Amino acid sequence: MKHLYAIALLAVCFALPAKSQSDIATIHFYAPDKFGVRHLPLYVDEKTVGSLHGRDMIDVPTTPGKHTVHSSQKDSGIFLEVTAGGDYYVKVSLSEHGFPPPGRVDLVDPSQGKYELEKMKKH
Repeated sequence: MKHLYAIALLAVCFALPAKSQSDIATIHFYAPDKFGVRHLPLYVDEKTVGSLHGRDMIDVPTTPGKHTVHSSQKDSGIFLEVTAGGDYYVKVSLSEHGFPPPGRVDLVDPSQGKYELEKMKKH
C-alpha cells in the first residue's frame, strides 16, 4: 500500500506544471530621446528596477498580476495588468514640467514599441 501512495505522489508531482520562463512577463523600458547626462530611475511596485540614460533600454522580468510603474514623476505612472509570457513596452521621456524635468512613462502598443526599439538598435 505504501508503494501505491508513493507512485500516486510521483504521478501528481510530474503532472504539476513547473515554473518556466513563459510564466514570467517582460516590461521593456526604453528612452528613444537623449536626456543629456541625466539618468531616470525606474520603479515597479515602488521598488527600483533600474535607471535609464537617454537612448537606452532595459528589460525587467515581472510576475503576472497587477503592478504600478513610474519614473521620477509619480503622477505619470501607469497601472499594468501583466499576463504570463507577455511583453509590455514602456516609453520613458522627460516631462515638460519642472526643473530639472522629471521622467515620465507611457505604455505603448507592442508594435510601436518593437519598431522604436529596433530603430534605436540600428543607430
